[in-house]
Amino acid sequence: MKSYESAASDVASNFTYGGAGVSLFAWLVNADWAMLTGVLVGLVGLSVNIYYKRKENQRAEQEAQRADREEKRAKALHDLQMQKLREDCDGQ
Repeated sequence: MKSYESAASDVASNFTYGGAGVSLFAWLVNADWAMLTGVLVGLVGLSVNIYYKRKENQRAEQEAQRADREEKRAKALHDLQMQKLREDCDGQ
């Protein structure tokens, strides 16, 4: 299942492509108002896409940092357990 940010980014990409298509069509039929509308729709779509991609990248970075902290914690716990086992073996 896609996250909200990923889905919003996909929709924004479609808006960007749609805006480009409208602009191209307007250029072909020489309709200035439609071309301007297409450009504006494309820019809005691009802006939304950039915003949600940044949020997605930030979330991925936070998840990577969390996983790194968890791995370090697990290694420290393992090292402590191994130290205790060595001390128990040396004491017998």
